[in-house]
Amino acid sequence: MISVAHNEHPHLSFNENAKFRAVHDWHHIIGGADDSMGGEVLTYYIAQESAPVAIHWLLFSEIILQAATATHTRKFPTQKLVKV
Repeated sequence: MISVAHNEHPHLSFNENAKFRAVHDWHHIIGGADDSMGGEVLTYYIAQESAPVAIHWLLFSEIILQAATATHTRKFPTQKLVKV
């Protein structure tokens, strides 16, 4: 089951974001990664292996920065994209 809670995204449709989450959850499964910050970092590196270099920044924003914000604030943040 893929959660569609907090599925509002400024750049992806509801369905696109749900598909992204499904792939993201699959990366958690194949990596044996939990939902801790360390698990999210591992999942980011797994996702990066099969993603075009041009979207690595997007994966960093969607996975690493979002998890770091949630860890710091203790709540799921409003979806944003941050290009570093």
